[in-house]
Amino acid sequence: MKNKFVRCLSPITAGVTLAMLIAVAFNGYYSVTKIIQNPDWKTAVYLFVELVAVAIVVLMIKEIIKTGVCFGDDRVEFTGVDDNNVFEYSRISRVEAVRDTKASLKKNFVDRYSRVILYLDDDSVVTVELGLTSKKTLDDIDNEFKQRLKAKDN
Repeated sequence: MKNKFVRCLSPITAGVTLAMLIAVAFNGYYSVTKIIQNPDWKTAVYLFVELVAVAIVVLMIKEIIKTGVCFGDDRVEFTGVDDNNVFEYSRISRVEAVRDTKASLKKNFVDRYSRVILYLDDDSVVTVELGLTSKKTLDDIDNEFKQRLKAKDN
């Protein structure tokens, strides 16, 4: 099987990131026009702060885009997790993908996170939180795990 990368980008994260990108772009345009009209130290500081905001948005978008699940030939890597993010298919006995879909006003965003539960061959269980993802993304990840584990058994 060839390598596959499934990006874990939720619609909420995409919307908030897009809104922040638009706000920083408009604010950048405003700060550049102000420094052209009236070049003084206050507008220069304002432009500097805007450049820092642009750098933060670019780094945030880069981080959001590279977060996901990378399926390789013999292992899987969760790119949004810092530690214990690489697992070999030979060590995984089964996988369960869980996402809360029950409506409730008492739950916060953390309770809505998608989770992948890996049952390893040494009777240990590892839960990896993917964050807010769509049901389609979680189904894609679950189906890819099923295909890879079925190929491992054959």
